[in-house]
Amino acid sequence: GVFLGSSQPISVSASASAANMGMRGGNIYARDVDLTLLDVNAQDGTATSGGNIFASATTTLNIAGSTIQGGLASEEGGGIFAGGALTLTDSTVRFNTVQGTSEVSGGGIHAEDGGTIINALISGNNLFATGTGGATGGGLALAGAFEISESEIANNFVEVSGDDAASGGGIH
Repeated sequence: GVFLGSSQPISVSASASAANMGMRGGNIYARDVDLTLLDVNAQDGTATSGGNIFASATTTLNIAGSTIQGGLASEEGGGIFAGGALTLTDSTVRFNTVQGTSEVSGGGIHAEDGGTIINALISGNNLFATGTGGATGGGLALAGAFEISESEIANNFVEVSGDDAASGGGIH
């Protein structure tokens, strides 16, 4: 994958990253940066958090015209983990999965600091939990103030076994 960290804004456009593995951000790991991803295809990444993309709490993440798909995480954010503010525009987040044993969240996106989602498709994301702790947000697990408009959030699922509690197949 790619590590991006800088005191200057970084923009990545018209590129692809696929089938990488890391502890955070299988394809892209961003820390301490304002990151813009434009027309990017990030797919099939594997990580503990942020199967395809991990952005730390000190990162502002802007994604436009991109596809984030097929990511796998064991804790949170199958497609995207956004610790800082997230803006997602004209993009697709699909077929991502979080599969873990406790307190799993955000099959498609786990976002902790608010943001905006405009004209996006969030679909076919899955969250599977075994053990204890619960599972939240098959498509989206959101914290902070979010504005979502002109978007489709469909066919996302949460499945638990044992004593886990499940909530928010689409949004939690």
